[in-house]
Formats: sequence, structure tokens, C-alpha cells
Amino acid sequence: MDDVFPTMASKTELQPDDNATVAAADQVEASGLKPVKHEKYYFDMVVFRVEDTLFRVPKSAFLTAADRDSVFPAMFNLPAPHATTNEGTCDSHPIVLEGVSKAYFEGFLLVMYPFQRTAATFEEWVGALDLATMWNFDEIRQKAIAALSPQIRERDAVENVLLAKKYGVRDWLRDSIIRLVEDKGLKLESLRQPVALDWEMISRIFAVQAYFRLPKKFSRPKMLQYVDEMFEGEFKVMDRFGEYGWSCGCSICTKSNNHRPKVSQLPEDTIKTLKRHEVYYFEDISIQADNVLFKVPKSGLLVPGSTFGKLYGVSGDINVEGDSLTAAERGASHSHKSVVITLFNVGPEQLSGFLNVIYPLQVVTVAHCFDED
Repeated sequence: MDDVFPTMASKTELQPDDNATVAAADQVEASGLKPVKHEKYYFDMVVFRVEDTLFRVPKSAFLTAADRDSVFPAMFNLPAPHATTNEGTCDSHPIVLEGVSKAYFEGFLLVMYPFQRTAATFEEWVGALDLATMWNFDEIRQKAIAALSPQIRERDAVENVLLAKKYGVRDWLRDSIIRLVEDKGLKLESLRQPVALDWEMISRIFAVQAYFRLPKKFSRPKMLQYVDEMFEGEFKVMDRFGEYGWSCGCSICTKSNNHRPKVSQLPEDTIKTLKRHEVYYFEDISIQADNVLFKVPKSGLLVPGSTFGKLYGVSGDINVEGDSLTAAERGASHSHKSVVITLFNVGPEQLSGFLNVIYPLQVVTVAHCFDED
């Protein structure tokens, strides 16, 4: 099998003798095949600002993983304003996520884009659950609930009640109430400190416990039935949670029922104070295999000793063609069209299979012809 080397599709850089893996750019153009964007691995990037940090991630999952009620598909599908820059495409025009913590956004992205690892800690999964619930990403929400459920059983029951009510998880609420009812040493103080349940819920918990301790000795199945009756209202709210949506109770949610992202043009002085996230600020690389174009985060290809690692430099700091955003363009108000790295003796199916391991995502059907201007 011939060796395969990537090369920049630039007439001035190609060498005539490269193990038959390189063809001149005019040969590619002469083939008559109009390049098309790969339906899954051509990522358009979007820039978010959360607190003092910029994130640059593929836009696709914010469109395809969201439920129909999510704010993101509607926002991204709006016609572009009459301006020199599409909003969210560069550091100077980020989409600002107000009221969102950086830690929670990191947890959300760890589940949405598990390129290096997925969420692992309790706090990361809670972050993913919080934003997935707020923004109507049901698949990410269900993954977070499934991952957190074993950990919830080991945590304080009172805190779990509050967590269950905040995020609308019926099983967490019911299990936590049962744990409290079955706690023979339960005291009022433990239901008020360090976090507090409301007095109505406290009274019902003690009422169920009192009945359970009567001489007639309810069986456990009978006690569970009584819990379901006593807390029927809360459980119904949980069952209809998706229908009514989520609100954290803050002024933003009270007014708009959502922390709606907004676009902001930042002054140069502000841009200089922001930092790019060490993991989730993706600089991308454009690759062509046959007539199919791929655009993916560069970091996943920069493996020490690999062909791409050698081409770019393992640190990724070398400014070479193929980058669609360089350090010199920080804060620029225009999009940069990258020079495409062309692979020869490599088919789109081969490259797609390779990328599927590095960038595991659901299929996003957005194939269309590559813009030439």
C-alpha cells in the first residue's frame, strides 16, 4: 500500500515527486468534480463567550441535538444581518451566554463533544444536566440523568430532593423522600440545614413517617403507596416537566423563561482581556479527499509523531495554511477562508471512518456545494 501524505493544495508548495500521493492543484481542478461538504465532518464553528472565556466549537450539535423548543436552532437559522461578519463566527462577535457558569458550560460540552473524554465528575454531569434542561437538549439531559443516578443514591437525601425538584427528575425525588421517611433518626434540623426543604414538604414527610410507625405497622409496599399519594402533586409536576419547561427562578428566567443567548460586538480592549478556553477553543483544519471537503478541529489530529503532527508541529502553534482562524486574526471582523489540505490515495469513506473515532458525533445532514467566493 502506498504511503499517504497530506499536502497543502497550493501550486507553489507541491513537489513533483512525493511517492505518487500528491497532485498539483490544477490537476484537482481539472477533474471537473465540484467539491461538496461532508455531511457529518464539515464543521462550521461558533464562538461563545462565557464569563471571561471564549469557546469555539462546532455549531452542528447545537442544531441537531436540540429539541424543537430550544433557542439555538431558531437563532442560527435566522437570516444573517446586513453586516460584514456573521454573528458568532469570530472573537469580536461572540454569542454571549449570560447567567451561565463556565464550569457548567464545560460539563455540557464534555457530553456534547466527547472528543477527548466525556463528563466524569458529579459537578460536570450536573453542569451538563443544568444547561441541557435549560436549553432543551433532551438527549444530553437523559444521558446526564442516567450518569448521575448511581451517584445520587450515595449523596444527602435532602440535597437530592432540591436537585430533583430543580431539574424535574421524578425518580430522584421519590427515592429521596423514601430515604427520609425510612430514616428512624430523622430530625427537623436535618431537613432545614445546610439546605432547607419547605415546611409543607417537611410536614408531609413526618406525617408519612408517623403513620409508618403506628402499631398496625404498615408494610413497606403500603408505605410506598402512601408516599405516592402524599406527594402526588410533586410527582405530577415531574411527569409534565418537559411540557412546561424549566426556570431557575432568576430574573432572566422570570422575564423570558430562558437564558437566551445574545450577540455582542466587543471593543478591542475587552477582547484583549478574554482568554481562549484551553480545550474548547477549536482551531480547525480543512481537508479534501477526492471531491469531498472536511473541516474538523485541528487538535485531534496533532498526535506526536503522526503525519499531521509533523506537518503542523505537535504544539499546534505553528501558523500554517489550513487553519481557518489564526492568532493574528484574534478579534478580526471577517471570516477567513482556509487553504485546503488535499489527501491523495485516501477516499472519503476512509477519512470519515478515521474521523469517526476521533470525533464521535451523530450524523448531521448538511451536505451542499462548497462556496467558491
